[in-house]
Amino acid sequence: MTKFKIGQGFKGGYPPEVAAWCMENNAYIKQQEHAGKSGERNYIILANEPRVKTKAEEMAELEAYLASTDWYVTRKAETGKDIPAEVLDARAVARARIGALRSEIATESKK
Repeated sequence: MTKFKIGQGFKGGYPPEVAAWCMENNAYIKQQEHAGKSGERNYIILANEPRVKTKAEEMAELEAYLASTDWYVTRKAETGKDIPAEVLDARAVARARIGALRSEIATESKK
């Protein structure tokens, strides 16, 4: 498969595989403002700007993480097998961030 990269240019056109590559790599193809010497169109691959998540989206992701790791808690309760420390730490961080986001959202809704 052909490899492409951000900043790569194409003269006169671009292969169709570039569009698929861009969709998979958070990029897009832009026609450059000036035409080449022979009047041909030139294109370049550019990176999409990262989209900032809303607080609700971030909270939903954190809640999904907690739900996806709840089985560790159930296993601990049922079998006594320890929950890995990194999972315990990540769950604590997620719960704390969810609490902070809820407070921020509540404060904003009062304004």
